[in-house]
Amino acid sequence: MPEIRTMTEGDFDFAIEMTTREKWFQQRADFVRLTIFEPEGCFIAWENGLRVGMICSTGQGPYAFLSSLIVPEECRGRKIGEALMRRAMDFQLRRGAETLELDGVIPALPLYRRLGFRDKYLSLRLWRPPDQMIPAHTAPEHPAPLDTIAQFDYTRTGLDRSRILGRYYEEFNETLFTAGSGAVSGYAFVRQRANDIRSIGPLIADSPAAAEAVLSSIIDALGDKRLAMGIPEINRQSVSMALRFGFVYGQPALRMYLGKRRDYESSVYAIISPEKG
Repeated sequence: MPEIRTMTEGDFDFAIEMTTREKWFQQRADFVRLTIFEPEGCFIAWENGLRVGMICSTGQGPYAFLSSLIVPEECRGRKIGEALMRRAMDFQLRRGAETLELDGVIPALPLYRRLGFRDKYLSLRLWRPPDQMIPAHTAPEHPAPLDTIAQFDYTRTGLDRSRILGRYYEEFNETLFTAGSGAVSGYAFVRQRANDIRSIGPLIADSPAAAEAVLSSIIDALGDKRLAMGIPEINRQSVSMALRFGFVYGQPALRMYLGKRRDYESSVYAIISPEKG
């Protein structure tokens, strides 16, 4: 069996190499954030002095999200992925999580089901090509305060995501888009990923109209860039909205859960990211 160690800064180059192979376009900053959110919750598998796999997890109160389970193709078939999964699951369950979720790629689904995860819905990936006809604009100069955004998010999802939102607010304040005059009725962060991709998420709104207002503002400001967003398939209004705005389907994943099922997706028009749920 492999030795499982906590991920450190010295492992980031390996993590970036693995996610690049999978075409997930993560950057060093993504792993910095993950290890800030959960310093003891990201892991590397070792065999014979070599790194042979990775996994990350992020706790949000009684909820936790597992992500970035990758074993190099040449190392598969040795139960490395299962060892990593069990370590991350054990860590989050001991921390007090009642619900574990993940977005599973097709080849890994038998492993997740064997470990007790149940199917929930397709977690869609959508992309919008750059539109060079859209002139560049700027984001709002005075975004809503962090506590307003965090409280709105909690009200709509029932999840305490204040740590993640606080970090996003610090890093991506200039690309925070909101809807609503006075009270916030929707918001979204946009962050830059590798290959000059702009990732939208989370996009949380209390109505389809508010979600559309937020997305319209994003496209007005950043429509000349390649945009990406992840959408729960069960939020049909979000899927329809994205398609109307010119997004096209990419390769989906399967949202799965273990433990208590939580249904919070009616206000989720875009997930935070594939690595944070």
